[in-house]
Amino acid sequence: MKDDEIKVKIAEVAKQEFLELGYVDASMRNISSKAGLTTGSLYNRFRDKAELFEYIVGGAVNDVFEKFTSFNAAYSISNNVELKTEEEQYNASAMKFIIDTMFDNYDSFDLVINKGIGSPYENFMDKLIGVATENTVNFIFAVKPGVKNPVIVEDITHLLNVALFDAIAEIFRKHYTKEQADYYMRNIFSFYNSGWHALLSKDF
Repeated sequence: MKDDEIKVKIAEVAKQEFLELGYVDASMRNISSKAGLTTGSLYNRFRDKAELFEYIVGGAVNDVFEKFTSFNAAYSISNNVELKTEEEQYNASAMKFIIDTMFDNYDSFDLVINKGIGSPYENFMDKLIGVATENTVNFIFAVKPGVKNPVIVEDITHLLNVALFDAIAEIFRKHYTKEQADYYMRNIFSFYNSGWHALLSKDF
């Protein structure tokens, strides 16, 4: 068996180990045994459990993070006048992008969100919150020059993004279908869209 094929087999076994036991309790010894390898053979290919976990989920997770950071406009505020309906606005949003991409790589994000405590990716959602908050704050400062209380704007934005991304994570915790996820997130988008427009009318 070629080395690439062995790695694929290891990844399949390891994925099940992580899904069943979580990152912390998963055992490299168990993984090597179930893959029909010696422990030494496994460590020759992956120096530790962190590298193995990254091999399984890293491509999808890093791709989402990199593409998400490229959304320069605040994703939770509709500011594209060419998009007439809220449905069009949602379909063009980073929120829709995240849901679509996560479901395209469901197993990877199931692992990260539900079984990733202790792994190199346990703070992945926090990083997305940080990017979303920075983008949103920059957008608010751009459309409302002369903000008197920038700290308040930053704090409110952070709190709202924490709630939003926890809702996204909850979709994976509850194992909703893609159809359910789209329906729920479309309504959450509507809620946030209206809320942001109301907040932007206030004098901070």
